[in-house]
Amino acid sequence: TGRNGMLVLSRRIGEKIIINGTGETEITIEEIRGDRAILSFKAPAEVLIHRKELLDRGKNDPTTD
Repeated sequence: TGRNGMLVLSRRIGEKIIINGTGETEITIEEIRGDRAILSFKAPAEVLIHRKELLDRGKNDPTTD
């Protein structure tokens, strides 16, 4: 584990991270451009995937419920 009890990994292009050990949900490192990693996600339709900064923005936006 890393900071704040969070698992911290380093990965190379093409390497995958499997969530929940079933292989149904995986994250693949597609490309690295400077300080950005391009990721792809494979998950069942019922698994929602959100960008945290967009969720945070919605929490601070008085026009959203």
